[in-house]
Amino acid sequence: MTTNTYDTILPDSYEKLINMRVETLKAHSKDLYDFAMYASLLGPLFNVQLVQGAMGIDDDSINKIVNILINAGYIVPYQNTDFIFRNITFWKYVYDIAKGDSQFVEYCKKMHMLLSEIEYFNLPIKALFAQNINENFIAFNMWTQNIKIAAAIGDVDLYVLSQKQCLKLLKSFTHTQDAYIRNNINERIGKLIYKSNPIEATNFLTEAMAAYHQNGNVIKAIELSGYLLKSQKLEDNAHTAIEIVDNVLRIIPPTGYDLENALIKAKKLDALLKIGNYDELINIIKNDIIPILEVNLAKSIQNKRYSHELLFDTWIKSEKIEASAYSLQGNDKSLDVIATIEEVVKANEHLDLHEHKNQIEIEKALAYTIKGQVDFSDAILETIDFRNNDIPAKDVSNANLIKIINKLMRFDFSNIR
Repeated sequence: MTTNTYDTILPDSYEKLINMRVETLKAHSKDLYDFAMYASLLGPLFNVQLVQGAMGIDDDSINKIVNILINAGYIVPYQNTDFIFRNITFWKYVYDIAKGDSQFVEYCKKMHMLLSEIEYFNLPIKALFAQNINENFIAFNMWTQNIKIAAAIGDVDLYVLSQKQCLKLLKSFTHTQDAYIRNNINERIGKLIYKSNPIEATNFLTEAMAAYHQNGNVIKAIELSGYLLKSQKLEDNAHTAIEIVDNVLRIIPPTGYDLENALIKAKKLDALLKIGNYDELINIIKNDIIPILEVNLAKSIQNKRYSHELLFDTWIKSEKIEASAYSLQGNDKSLDVIATIEEVVKANEHLDLHEHKNQIEIEKALAYTIKGQVDFSDAILETIDFRNNDIPAKDVSNANLIKIINKLMRFDFSNIR
């Protein structure tokens, strides 16, 4: 069997091919190699004058190098003195080679000195060069400055990146306000990304909550627990949501925080309903939540920490969940709870309770469906104008599900979708 001689010459991956080409470049000319290294440090798009400044060579020399690398397929002209590597993957492999070079720190030092003289140059890149040469305090101040810029222009991604870099750099030096800064960053990032990245947000929020607990700031820990629970709700993680609430409840002092206890416990009701823990759910609502809320709602002087709207909204939501729990148990008490809610809602017509009213009707329809009274259920659903765009998709979905169940209970299998 004949062996193909190319098998011993050609690399078996694109990365190895780039490594081979760069090694050939290094063997052929140190200037060509140095140019590639400096350029890669600036990113896929780089300015040739910056590379020239770092290398300290004349115009003729830099022009020759650029022409050779263009012809060799390393770089492509972009605009004026800006060039780009042939593609992102190519640049990444060249940059990896630069990071592994024994002269990497020296390359970075020269570029850092050069960029330090340019006042308005890209701040994140300047900060990264400072980090690469272990000028961590300088880098920290640059990233801090970048946070302000990102906040001013509304660039969320850059803001989060800058905060993360500051958090990372805090580990490398001692700062007089280390704990305060670290906690502040954890809180800000957690609040900002809990919707877009719930899993990552959990880590930041947990760290911040633990710090506030350690400092005895119960109210702040409770506030952050709300964001943490929202992130778990987005991840559809009921068991973790319950665990988070239970952990928060452990840090609340036994006396003087009855309302906080009630509000926190209300945050796990959806999760308890989802996993079918109806008895515990009903017990918490009847004994630990509703009585406390009603006492505070009856006070003539509003609570300074929590608005009347928040307490009233929590009361309605808790009672609606209680009605759902009774309905799913097949217990007629669900209709009694709904009647109580309707009475309270009617007495507060001056408030905007449109969304609550629709949800109460859907809960009532569910109660009648489970009782087997599907005609009553359908009649209730007919009173809701589902063409209204203000009705949440979840409510529409729940109503449609009840309609389907009603049809199946009549053995009517037509137009079910």
